[in-house]
Amino acid sequence: MYYGLKGGISGILLISVFVLFTAPEAVASLSEQWGNDLWAMGIIWVLGSLVLIRAKRFHVAFTYAASFIAFSLIRAWITGNPFLSEVAPITGPMYQLMTFFMITDPATSVSSRNGRILVAFLIALTEMILRLLEVVNAPLFALFLIGPAAMVVDLYVGRGRRQAGR
Repeated sequence: MYYGLKGGISGILLISVFVLFTAPEAVASLSEQWGNDLWAMGIIWVLGSLVLIRAKRFHVAFTYAASFIAFSLIRAWITGNPFLSEVAPITGPMYQLMTFFMITDPATSVSSRNGRILVAFLIALTEMILRLLEVVNAPLFALFLIGPAAMVVDLYVGRGRRQAGR
């Protein structure tokens, strides 16, 4: 099932990162504009999960969310902040958009299931490091750093497999 525009998310992400770097005073991320209403979050998580199960991409969102929660515990231990304050961002709209749409987009995902699981984990790990360094909009930067690198590796590995099969 194909539910995204080919390259569309990558283009939007690239533009977003460019604007965040060049004019941070002119933009506000979603988490700074919306409240963290539990009913809205629950509906988004249920509907997003159902769509991803049907699209066979739930494993990506699950890996990212589970990794984020585990890394929240590590961040809490490192920073001394309460665990709930470290895990709370995943309830916000920016993280929901990232979890259900950005890292699961078929046009910008690596080809293998295990590869997608690894990439989701690496995005969460990079995001944790960036948050420890107090980088604003860390999840977007983590996706921007890991996603294209993973695609290059996937293309290179895929080309090697095709050549070996000839």
